Amino acid sequence: GLGSTLKAFRNAMTLGKLDTDIQGQGVTLSTVHTMKGLEKDIVFLIGMCDGVFSDYRATSPKDLNEEQNNAFVAVTRARRWLYISYPQNRMMPWGNNKYHIISRFFSTLPTSPLINN
Repeated sequence: GLGSTLKAFRNAMTLGKLDTDIQGQGVTLSTVHTMKGLEKDIVFLIGMCDGVFSDYRATSPKDLNEEQNNAFVAVTRARRWLYISYPQNRMMPWGNNKYHIISRFFSTLPTSPLINN
């Protein structure tokens, strides 16, 4: 089909002629909020550092509880495999290098022998 190679897929996409057998397959980019009620076999949670998830603006108990609920939703979307990543550091827009730790909501999850710290 048109999706059998990357080049064929790109050409079909450009021409608007994607086969229906490949539509709906592949990677879904989403927010935690839009995945409520949905599941995928494999889920990647990226950027899960403190200050990003939970949001640095969430300071009240009510806000932190909502963030914790969102974390629960995020980790329960995976049927089989869940991958959680976060940057150890990143360059901020003003030029400073900021060091990160994993979000407080994920630091208490049970670990797997497959985890690479």
